[in-house]
This record gives sequence, C-alpha cells and structure tokens, in this order.
Amino acid sequence: MTYLFLVSISQNDVEDMLDLSEMRQDMMDRVTGIMNKANEYRSSFDAYAYLWLDDRNEFMRQFLLYNHVLTAEEIEAHAEEGVPENPPTLAQFKEQVLHKINYYCA
Repeated sequence: MTYLFLVSISQNDVEDMLDLSEMRQDMMDRVTGIMNKANEYRSSFDAYAYLWLDDRNEFMRQFLLYNHVLTAEEIEAHAEEGVPENPPTLAQFKEQVLHKINYYCA
C-alpha cells in the first residue's frame, strides 16, 4: 500500500508540474508580448530624441556632419570605417533652425 501511495503522490506532483509549466509559459508569453509593445511604443519617440539629448553641441555636430543624430545601430554598423558624412542640405538646415527657434522661443 505504501508503494501505491507514493506513486499517486508522484503522479499528482508531475501533473502539478505540468500545470505550473504551462502557466509559466503562458505568463512568459504575455510578458514578452507586453515588452515588445512597450519597446514599439518607446521607439515611436525616437524621432524626438534630439529634444532630450544631454549635449546640444553634440547634436549640432552630428547634424552638421550627418544631417541627423546617429543611432547606435548606425555607429555599430560603421564601426570600422566610420559613418559616412552626409551634411544637411540648405533646406534641411533651414528647417532645423526654424524648428529650434519655434521650440526654444515659444
């Protein structure tokens, strides 16, 4: 009888573990989904990153050299040879100046 009791406990434990494993996987899937949504939402603000850059001089340096602020991906992709320079056009420069005037003088 003792043997049957131990087997039934073990069987219950295994069934509980399977339930827990399924619940854990469901929770992990939900967390991953929420993290992906949060990252997508955060990425939607990347176009405005220049507003919270700590160093305005660095922003201007990058804008004048590359016509935008470099992303980490760009820097990493061109780590060996350096990011190719692409200065802003006159229209892009004017747009940036007007944008800054509107932002800082408003």
